[in-house]
Amino acid sequence: MKIAIIGATGHAGSAIFKEALKRGHEVTGYVRHPDKSVGILPPDADLIQQDAFTLTREQLTGYDAVIDAFATTVEQAYLHIDLADHLIHELRNTDKPRVIFILGAGSLKNGDQTLYDTTNCQLKCNFLPMKTSDGVFQPKTLRGRLFSCSM
Repeated sequence: MKIAIIGATGHAGSAIFKEALKRGHEVTGYVRHPDKSVGILPPDADLIQQDAFTLTREQLTGYDAVIDAFATTVEQAYLHIDLADHLIHELRNTDKPRVIFILGAGSLKNGDQTLYDTTNCQLKCNFLPMKTSDGVFQPKTLRGRLFSCSM
Protein backbone atom coordinates (compact mmCIF):
# COMPACT_ATOMS: atom_id res chain seq x y z
CA MET A 1 0.00 0.00 0.00
CA LYS A 2 1.01 3.60 -0.56
CA ILE A 3 0.56 5.44 2.73
CA ALA A 4 0.93 9.16 3.49
CA ILE A 5 1.47 10.19 7.09
CA ILE A 6 0.80 13.80 8.06
CA GLY A 7 2.97 14.60 11.07
CA ALA A 8 5.48 11.81 10.48
CA THR A 9 8.08 13.24 12.88
CA GLY A 10 5.75 13.38 15.86
CA HIS A 11 5.34 10.70 18.53
CA ALA A 12 2.44 8.82 16.94
CA GLY A 13 3.36 9.67 13.35
CA SER A 14 6.94 8.40 13.62
CA ALA A 15 5.83 5.16 15.29
CA ILE A 16 3.24 4.55 12.58
CA PHE A 17 5.78 5.46 9.86
CA LYS A 18 8.30 2.89 11.15
CA GLU A 19 5.64 0.22 11.67
CA ALA A 20 4.25 0.72 8.15
CA LEU A 21 7.75 0.40 6.66
CA LYS A 22 8.33 -2.75 8.71
CA ARG A 23 5.12 -4.20 7.28
CA GLY A 24 6.29 -3.56 3.72
CA HIS A 25 4.29 -0.46 2.83
CA GLU A 26 5.50 2.42 0.67
CA VAL A 27 5.41 5.36 3.12
CA THR A 28 5.68 9.11 2.57
CA GLY A 29 5.76 11.55 5.46
CA TYR A 30 4.42 15.09 5.26
CA VAL A 31 6.21 17.22 7.83
CA ARG A 32 6.68 20.83 8.85
CA HIS A 33 10.28 20.37 10.00
CA PRO A 34 12.22 17.57 8.23
CA ASP A 35 15.23 18.17 10.49
CA LYS A 36 13.20 16.66 13.36
CA SER A 37 13.40 13.28 11.62
CA VAL A 38 17.11 12.85 12.40
CA GLY A 39 17.46 9.99 14.84
CA ILE A 40 13.70 9.30 14.74
CA LEU A 41 13.11 8.02 11.20
CA PRO A 42 15.41 6.10 8.86
CA PRO A 43 17.92 8.37 7.08
CA ASP A 44 16.38 7.49 3.69
CA ALA A 45 12.79 8.20 4.81
CA ASP A 46 10.65 9.71 2.07
CA LEU A 47 9.68 13.08 3.57
CA ILE A 48 7.99 16.07 1.98
CA GLN A 49 8.12 19.42 3.75
CA GLN A 50 4.65 20.88 3.29
CA ASP A 51 1.95 22.53 5.34
CA ALA A 52 -0.82 19.92 5.68
CA PHE A 53 -3.42 22.61 5.00
CA THR A 54 -2.04 22.98 1.45
CA LEU A 55 -2.34 19.30 0.47
CA THR A 56 -4.38 18.95 -2.70
CA ARG A 57 -6.83 16.39 -4.02
CA GLU A 58 -4.27 15.38 -6.65
CA GLN A 59 -1.62 14.69 -4.00
CA LEU A 60 -3.95 12.86 -1.62
CA THR A 61 -5.57 10.58 -4.19
CA GLY A 62 -2.13 9.22 -5.08
CA TYR A 63 -2.21 7.20 -1.84
CA ASP A 64 -4.20 4.20 -0.67
CA ALA A 65 -4.34 5.61 2.87
CA VAL A 66 -3.67 9.00 4.45
CA ILE A 67 -3.00 9.00 8.17
CA ASP A 68 -3.48 12.32 9.93
CA ALA A 69 -1.14 12.27 12.94
CA PHE A 70 -0.90 16.07 13.05
CA ALA A 71 0.06 17.50 16.43
CA THR A 72 -0.43 20.94 17.86
CA THR A 73 -0.59 22.75 21.19
CA VAL A 74 -3.62 22.55 23.45
CA GLU A 75 -4.27 26.24 22.74
CA GLN A 76 -4.56 25.45 19.03
CA ALA A 77 -6.40 22.12 19.32
CA TYR A 78 -9.06 23.52 16.97
CA LEU A 79 -6.54 22.97 14.15
CA HIS A 80 -7.34 19.23 14.31
CA ILE A 81 -10.90 20.02 13.26
CA ASP A 82 -9.70 22.51 10.64
CA LEU A 83 -7.33 19.95 9.11
CA ALA A 84 -10.00 17.23 9.12
CA ASP A 85 -12.32 19.69 7.37
CA HIS A 86 -9.63 20.44 4.76
CA LEU A 87 -8.94 16.76 4.08
CA ILE A 88 -12.64 15.92 3.82
CA HIS A 89 -13.19 18.87 1.48
CA GLU A 90 -10.31 17.82 -0.78
CA LEU A 91 -11.47 14.20 -0.90
CA ARG A 92 -15.22 14.74 -1.25
CA ASN A 93 -16.77 12.40 -3.86
CA THR A 94 -13.71 10.15 -4.04
CA ASP A 95 -13.37 6.52 -3.00
CA LYS A 96 -9.67 6.66 -2.20
CA PRO A 97 -7.63 7.15 -0.18
CA ARG A 98 -8.87 5.92 3.15
CA VAL A 99 -8.32 8.66 5.73
CA ILE A 100 -7.41 7.78 9.30
CA PHE A 101 -7.37 10.39 12.04
CA ILE A 102 -5.05 9.76 14.97
CA LEU A 103 -5.75 11.50 18.24
CA GLY A 104 -2.94 11.39 20.75
CA ALA A 105 -2.82 10.78 24.44
CA GLY A 106 -2.44 14.48 25.26
CA SER A 107 -5.91 14.41 26.74
CA LEU A 108 -4.61 12.02 29.38
CA LYS A 109 -2.33 14.69 30.84
CA ASN A 110 -3.42 17.43 33.17
CA GLY A 111 -0.84 20.19 33.65
CA ASP A 112 2.26 18.72 35.27
CA GLN A 113 0.33 15.72 36.54
CA THR A 114 0.60 12.67 34.27
CA LEU A 115 -2.48 10.49 34.37
CA TYR A 116 -0.97 7.47 32.64
CA ASP A 117 2.22 5.45 32.99
CA THR A 118 4.71 6.25 30.22
CA THR A 119 7.48 3.91 31.36
CA ASN A 120 6.45 1.14 28.95
CA CYS A 121 4.81 3.35 26.33
CA GLN A 122 4.34 1.49 23.05
CA LEU A 123 2.12 2.60 20.21
CA LYS A 124 -0.32 0.00 18.91
CA CYS A 125 -0.83 0.17 15.13
CA ASN A 126 -3.45 -2.53 14.68
CA PHE A 127 -5.19 -0.71 11.84
CA LEU A 128 -2.28 -1.20 9.39
CA PRO A 129 -2.76 -4.17 7.05
CA MET A 130 -0.23 -6.98 7.37
CA LYS A 131 1.66 -8.30 4.35
CA THR A 132 1.27 -12.06 3.95
CA SER A 133 4.14 -14.38 2.99
CA ASP A 134 3.05 -14.25 -0.66
CA GLY A 135 3.31 -10.43 -0.67
CA VAL A 136 -0.43 -9.70 -0.58
CA PHE A 137 -1.79 -7.25 1.98
CA GLN A 138 -4.60 -8.46 4.21
CA PRO A 139 -7.31 -5.79 3.91
CA LYS A 140 -8.90 -4.17 6.93
CA THR A 141 -12.06 -2.09 6.77
CA LEU A 142 -11.24 1.46 7.77
CA ARG A 143 -13.86 3.74 6.23
CA GLY A 144 -15.53 5.94 8.80
CA ARG A 145 -13.26 4.95 11.67
CA LEU A 146 -11.60 7.26 14.18
CA PHE A 147 -8.59 5.82 15.96
CA SER A 148 -6.96 7.00 19.15
CA CYS A 149 -3.57 5.35 19.45
CA SER A 150 -3.32 3.39 22.63
CA MET A 151 -0.21 4.08 24.63
